[in-house]
Amino acid sequence: MTLLGILSATVSLSSMIFCQLAIA
Repeated sequence: MTLLGILSATVSLSSMIFCQLAIA
């Protein structure tokens, strides 16, 4: 895993959680 890969995974996961919280 590269640093960019970890960063992109973290951003995508955070955005998905944020979307669920915003919708809920």
